[in-house]
Amino acid sequence: PNTYVHKIGDQINFSITDLDTDTNSNITAELLYIGKETYFFAPSYLNLSSTNAYLKSMMSDFENNTIPIVRKSFGQEWSPGIDGDRRIYILYTDGLGSSVGGYYSRNDQYSKLAHKYSNEKEMFYINADTVDLDGEYIRRVLAHEFQHMVHWANDQNDETWINEGASM
Repeated sequence: PNTYVHKIGDQINFSITDLDTDTNSNITAELLYIGKETYFFAPSYLNLSSTNAYLKSMMSDFENNTIPIVRKSFGQEWSPGIDGDRRIYILYTDGLGSSVGGYYSRNDQYSKLAHKYSNEKEMFYINADTVDLDGEYIRRVLAHEFQHMVHWANDQNDETWINEGASM
């Protein structure tokens, strides 16, 4: 069972990394979507709403189509993982760097004792600076980063080019 019980509007602090500068910072993000497989968070200053029809459609498509296809092709992500929560956390935020659409960090799979910037969650990040919430590109980024999460759980020693190729 999930150890976390979240509701729409909950605010959580996250550590993020700007991949251009390799600097870490902290942000607070609001829970905008709860699905059977995922939570979707974004900082409130991005002015998104939990009633956003595109957000609901996109996340429904991700949960009902993308997740099953990635799992069938590549395996299962670590679940319930370090936090005991079966849901995947997705953070849509700015400040991740100008060169990425998103990223998955294996460091989040570890305790803060092992990696001080860990969010201690099965999660990945979507870059609000480079990826529009209402575009088709975000759907590809969701699939790409989810595959990285699944890949890490099943084969942590693959060469980067193999992992990136699988995500493509």
